[in-house]
Amino acid sequence: MREIKFRAWDKSRKEMEYINNMYWFEENGVDDINNNVFLDFMQYTGLKDKNGKEIYEGDEVELNDFDSLRTGGHTEDNILQGEVSFSCGAWIVITERGHYDLYNALVNDEEFEIIGNIYENPELINQEK
Repeated sequence: MREIKFRAWDKSRKEMEYINNMYWFEENGVDDINNNVFLDFMQYTGLKDKNGKEIYEGDEVELNDFDSLRTGGHTEDNILQGEVSFSCGAWIVITERGHYDLYNALVNDEEFEIIGNIYENPELINQEK
């Protein structure tokens, strides 16, 4: 079973909070997660990058698009950058060239790596290599 964890971007303090248990909400006075104006919540995907770093919604990642149809069987590098998101029941990476299934991207790319997140590294958003 996948471990359920969250992190939250504290808008007032401009720092990331990691939430490893449900008591965190009570301890920090969060009554309604959906109507909280001070925190943006992100869920842990249950997956880790090449460095063993946990991948959360909102992470900016680099991946190599190993598409054998595109490369004719050759393994030419096509480095993409994108944001991890949850859509239509699956974790995906949204890039300027399309959407990629997160799990398949990890399986097919041993160099898959988190390079930042949308809050602490806004300059990475929509930036292609």
